[in-house]
Parts: sequence; C-alpha cells; structure tokens
Amino acid sequence: AIQQGLVAYLATRILLGICLGGYIPASLYSITMWYKKSETSTRFFIFFMGNSVARASSGLVAFGLLRMRGAAGLAGWKWLMIIDGLTAILVGLLSALLFPGTPFSSLKSLSYIARQRVVIDDPTTLQKRHSVTFEDVISTLTNWAIYPHLLIALLGNAPANAISAYDPTIINSFGYERLTSNALNSVGSWIQLFLNPAFGYLADRLRMRGLSMMIGTRNVLITYLIVVDNPSKDVRYAVLTLALSFVGVWHPINGSWVALDARNAEQRSIIMAVYIMIANCAGTVGGPLFSENDAPMYCRAWTICVALLSAALFCGVLAHIQYYFLNRWAMRKEIDNESEGSSASVDEGGSAARR
Repeated sequence: AIQQGLVAYLATRILLGICLGGYIPASLYSITMWYKKSETSTRFFIFFMGNSVARASSGLVAFGLLRMRGAAGLAGWKWLMIIDGLTAILVGLLSALLFPGTPFSSLKSLSYIARQRVVIDDPTTLQKRHSVTFEDVISTLTNWAIYPHLLIALLGNAPANAISAYDPTIINSFGYERLTSNALNSVGSWIQLFLNPAFGYLADRLRMRGLSMMIGTRNVLITYLIVVDNPSKDVRYAVLTLALSFVGVWHPINGSWVALDARNAEQRSIIMAVYIMIANCAGTVGGPLFSENDAPMYCRAWTICVALLSAALFCGVLAHIQYYFLNRWAMRKEIDNESEGSSASVDEGGSAARR
C-alpha cells in the first residue's frame, strides 16, 4: 500500500513469493504426520477450504473496501492491501503460537494416541528421520510415478488460476457492472465450500482417489465447453459459477494421492514441495490466457482452457492405469514373499503401504 513505482512493486512481489513459498507444502506435510492415509484427502480438502473462504469473501470484502476510496486520502485498493496485510500478520502470529508440531515431538497424552494410530496405519512413520539429502532429492525425482500427478497440477491449475484471477473481468464482459461482478464472482467459491469436503470424504471413504479426481476434472471441462460460445449472459454466468464450484475439487485429491505414494517422510516432504512449486508455476502459464484482445467472448482463452484440462484428464487416466499395474505387481510380490513374512501393497489411492 505504501510502495511507489514499478521497481518497488516488483520487489514487494518477490518478497511476498519468498515468504509464501514454504507454508503450503509444510502444512500439507504436517497433515500427513497427524492423520491416517484413509483420512488424508479429507484433511487436504479442509486445508484448501481456507483458500475457498478467502476467494468467496474477497469479492464481498473488495465490494465494500473499494468504496472507501478517498478515506484518509488513500485509494480504495490501498485500504484493501492494508487490511489484508494486517490480517495476514495476525494469523501468522497466532499460527506460530498455536501450531502443534508433530505427534512425535510432544509428550502429551493426546499426541501419544495420535502417534499410535498413525504408526499402526503406516509403520514407516517410525523410521528415523534425518535432514533431506541430495540422494533423497534424486530418489524422489527419479520416481516416475509422481510425474502424471505433477502434469495434472500444471495442466489443471493453469486454466483454474487464470479463471480465478480474471473471473470479475470475465463476469464484467458478460454485461454486469464492475462492482457487481466483484460480488458475483464469490458465489462459486461459496458452493465450493460444500463440494470440496464431500469429494474429499468420498475419496477417503471409497479409496477411489483417481476416480473422484477425474469426475471433478470432467465436470469443470464440461462447463468450459458450454461457456465458450453461449450467447446468453445469464447462462454464461451460471455455467461459470459451476466451473468455479468444481475448479478446486480435484487439486487436493491429486495432492493427497501423490503424497501417499512417498516411501518415507523425507520423500513426502520433497514431493509436497515440488508439487506446490508446479502448481504455482501453473499461474505463470495461465496468467496471459484471458487477454484484452480476446474480449469479450474470450473464445481463444476458453479453447486453450479446454485443451489444457483435457490433457490433465488424460494424465489422470494415466495415473489411474499406472496404479492398477502397480497393484498387480505388489500382489504378486506379496505372494512371493509370504513365506518370508513380508508383504507390499499399493492401494488405488496411490499409497505404497509396507507392512
């Protein structure tokens, strides 16, 4: 809010990126330490619900704060930045004071119970932890099974980020007033608050993460196909709202899917970091999609979104197939090693469980 000029703006954006870079993968990694594999997708969804709440409320908050232009001699967008920044600082301080760490770093009885239920579900959590080494990084990056998930994160998030960033502009292009567009763009995010935990629960309950993710991706793809050339502004807004409702459904499932495939805690932390890096890179890909020279119908942008999401859906099918064959390989290995008292299995959700 106090910056002046392009250089100050870019420096602030870089600093913001540095500060934000680690909290999402670290948070997701912490979730995997506290919950069983059958609970991970639901918890990932609850975590990402914070983002949905922010998107849902941001339009309404902006609708009010932008009307403060001129108060104390400040522009409306500066008031928006000041209040947003102060809120972030407060939440950061509370998180530092209240964050529980891991079940293995506390002596409380509740942590003992949490530790035992996690260990029974996945005995690899008892492995001695050490700092991440270069060998851990190489071992993780040479695991070919993670790459369909990374491609899904890149290809699926590119159009999602573009639409989420430009949805007020897109709604405005339908014929709605600018401030009204800011308020209307929040509707899809409010619906998402109910859809996301429902999909996460089904993914965990049915142990069908691949199918749940592909259903969510397919629904978004259908809405993109409808909105691209419909002449009615009300129909286009309704379909765009449906797209925004499903746009984040598949992302937490994909994240939990690849996290559960990690062989140990070190690999899981690397996978989460790489996964979020790729998801953030999708913003760079999707940023220029909705350009001014494509307005007001944005036919080119919607066509690219359909192509990217179709490729993401194909990668989801590929990931589903790869785990099908890994399941069969694990079952054969379990039979072969039964006499030695060891077994291995990979569930449909992508987790490698070694007992």
